[in-house]
Amino acid sequence: MNNENTEITIRLSDLCAAFLRAFKPILLFVLILSLLGALYGARGPRETQTTSSVEQIREAEAALVDAERARDDAQKTLDRILEIEIPTAEREIEHRESLARGWREYMDNSIWYSLDPFHLGVSRVTVLLESETEEPLIVGEIAPEATSGATIAYAQITPVDLEMMESIRQILQVDADLAYINELMRVTVISENVVEICVCFDDPNLAKQATDFMLERLQASLAEREDGYTAQVVGEYTGYEVNTYLMGIQNNSSKSYTTAISDLQKAEQVLQNLNSTNRANAETVLNDANAAVAKAETQLQKLLQDQANSSTAGFRGNLKSALRYGILFFVLGLFLSCVTVFLTMVFSGKLQNVNCALTRYAFPVIGIIPRKKKRWFEKTICKLEGEPYQDYESAGRATAQSLLSIVGERKVALVSSEGDRLIQAVLPFVDGKIPACGDLLKDAEAVKAADRFEGFVLVEAKGKSQVGLIDAETRRIQSLGKNVEGMILL
Repeated sequence: MNNENTEITIRLSDLCAAFLRAFKPILLFVLILSLLGALYGARGPRETQTTSSVEQIREAEAALVDAERARDDAQKTLDRILEIEIPTAEREIEHRESLARGWREYMDNSIWYSLDPFHLGVSRVTVLLESETEEPLIVGEIAPEATSGATIAYAQITPVDLEMMESIRQILQVDADLAYINELMRVTVISENVVEICVCFDDPNLAKQATDFMLERLQASLAEREDGYTAQVVGEYTGYEVNTYLMGIQNNSSKSYTTAISDLQKAEQVLQNLNSTNRANAETVLNDANAAVAKAETQLQKLLQDQANSSTAGFRGNLKSALRYGILFFVLGLFLSCVTVFLTMVFSGKLQNVNCALTRYAFPVIGIIPRKKKRWFEKTICKLEGEPYQDYESAGRATAQSLLSIVGERKVALVSSEGDRLIQAVLPFVDGKIPACGDLLKDAEAVKAADRFEGFVLVEAKGKSQVGLIDAETRRIQSLGKNVEGMILL
């Protein structure tokens, strides 16, 4: 049997260590009890009220006015953030998203943007508009420089309507929005009577068919006019060329999209800062201001009440009574704390320290892993309980090395009466060389998996693991025909 000694042995050093381990709650309990005793001693007919002077009341009123002013300013700041700055930032994000989406849609769908500027298919026709009257052709307000989209001159003679662009789309054999078809068509006014029609496409032959169609439309439109003008082709070119204008358009579009994305990210960062920093700070300032107002109001009310109900009893009597009851309750609290710690060690049924494990069980304690956060009097507690004083990482690595040395090549797993929660603290140190099996008392899958292992190592926590559950777990391991290799304490 691994649990050979069922008696509870409490050493004086263990009891002292338990007192030091519970020093914080003991101190807190004793101080609270002493405070209650002092308050109890200070009450009664001998309790006196401090009479506030007129100057103190005036100072309290001024402090209240300042606190209310600060609260109003904090409320205005928060309202400005919620009602103006955040909605403005959200609208800016919507605007930037719309721009980025528009540029992305254009780059994804535009035929003009997708063409290769270094191998651009072009069909260009230069047309001379002639008339027997030799008068300039009046086409309205036309600019002498080149324009694209067939919006000047040609459009005034032969309107580029939806029907015409649909015909061009069918000639080019593409399925694209008509706006992107319009980008491929350019008309340049060379002079008063010379117009150049140009269509750009990756296939120059299809572009040639498109320019021919546009020329036919121009000739048909001129034939319907009464000024006797005719269109004569004076030059044409069909083939490939390097087009720096297209390259500039593509570069500018890419830069515009990148700029839109950058502006969108900046706008999102501004909104995030408003929500996470500015708003949080403003709310904190407002909460503090409200607390300051409440405190100032309470202080003023207290001073007014003290002035109205001034007490005749002496302050010394109340102070002595408070001190006497405070000391009495301090001693009582200390006694009750010590008794509680002792009874907890005797009747809690929990594994208190390494000495209890060594006394109760025959298998060895392989290692002790302390808490990550150090407690008060850590070194003294370790010395009283006979444990080495180590930091969390060093103790974990040392325990893992000892465990691997003991186990060797055998198949051993980690189990705990507290479940996987304690085992997870040990697993990082063993680097997966020793697996976790779980809780053999509560987990049926853990019992099923136990057949794969030759032995088990218990992982238990001081002051938390129940001795009865550890005993039951030990018996369960023995009933399975396995060995308990040792215990790791947390």
